[in-house]
Amino acid sequence: MKGDVYNCEELLQELWIFVAERAENLCFNTERAERAYLLTVLRNLSRDMWKALRVRARRNIPLEDTDVEFPDVSPGVEESVSEADVLARVGAAIRSMKPSDRDVLTLILYNGCTVREAADALGCSEDAANSQYYRARKRLSEKLRKEGIVYDENYR
Repeated sequence: MKGDVYNCEELLQELWIFVAERAENLCFNTERAERAYLLTVLRNLSRDMWKALRVRARRNIPLEDTDVEFPDVSPGVEESVSEADVLARVGAAIRSMKPSDRDVLTLILYNGCTVREAADALGCSEDAANSQYYRARKRLSEKLRKEGIVYDENYR
């Protein structure tokens, strides 16, 4: 693990947990087979850990290292919009959408259902509900953008 003692310790703990959960079913003919099994599991866990660390590192880019330029906004220039007004406009946008979009968005965004629960309620597969939700979010985003409201399509 390239010099990080804590990651090495975590990796060994993960290995022993993995082996302990399967100890009843493990049976090796030779010590060499047992060693090969442990090294293979250790290698796979190590790859998973490095992948997770790389993903985490990409997500945690310091703000000063980004190319994003933030405009200077002096006090009083910002338009004061109440949260209730924004929610009312979002609700109106959802109500104006076609029924299939409205149903999936209402179930997931307002009722807090998972995609699986929404699929059960809509009577379709989870993949179909997920696709429908993705497309409905895109259409909602476009509709809200036209009204001057920025909606994060990656929400949920």
